[in-house]
Amino acid sequence: MIDLSIKDETYEDIELLIFDKDGTLFKLYPYCSKMVYERTNAVLKVMENNDQAFKNWLVKTMGVNLEEEKIYPQGPIGVYSKYYAQNMLYEKLNKDREVISREMLKEAFKEADENINEITYLKTALIPVPGMVEFIRKVQGHCKCAIFSNDMTQRLKDSMEIFGIGDCFGYILGGDLMEKHKPDPEGVIKIMEKLGVEPENTALFGDSKLDVESGHKARCKYIFGVISDISDLEYLKSNSNVSVNDFNQIKVMK
Repeated sequence: MIDLSIKDETYEDIELLIFDKDGTLFKLYPYCSKMVYERTNAVLKVMENNDQAFKNWLVKTMGVNLEEEKIYPQGPIGVYSKYYAQNMLYEKLNKDREVISREMLKEAFKEADENINEITYLKTALIPVPGMVEFIRKVQGHCKCAIFSNDMTQRLKDSMEIFGIGDCFGYILGGDLMEKHKPDPEGVIKIMEKLGVEPENTALFGDSKLDVESGHKARCKYIFGVISDISDLEYLKSNSNVSVNDFNQIKVMK
């Protein structure tokens, strides 16, 4: 077990740390904006539409603010699962009449995924939150770690391997392996059961309201907020034990 010191407070007897990925372990905009870029181009391709105004609408609808280089707090990118985003886009595109089938949209997202899955692509898209890699290495061997993310499981594993911390995680759970997504606590509970740790010895790190809600519903002892583009600062302040801008603000006490 470990204790963590954050902003002059000590959080004790932590046996398991569960992390969200986007916005928590890695900076949100670089990765998510590239993902939306790939999805946008794939959708334009299957629809045979290269109109710039339509392209801009797709990017915005999928959650990217190009002007401010931020992710919109409501997402869906960086907030909800791929399946949620895919369904939401289908509904908006076909609001007045069907212009794209579910199967065509599914194939477009699949093509985008194949591009994003390339290791060389991930290396350019993933930028760790400051202090994250060092923090994970410090707790290795003293505390169990896991990832609970809407991203795809294999991509999560590849992302961790790129930074040499893949073996630091006892369990990696992506959206493709879950029937229920955040804020449902199913994923958090599954991780605790898999690693044999009780809620009273578990802490969850996340940047969104959905992360926090899933942790509370699973009765995690501590909820730690990591501030990102999509964070509701007032909500994090009221519903987490403490929130940080990066992992350099956390001291590991073994």
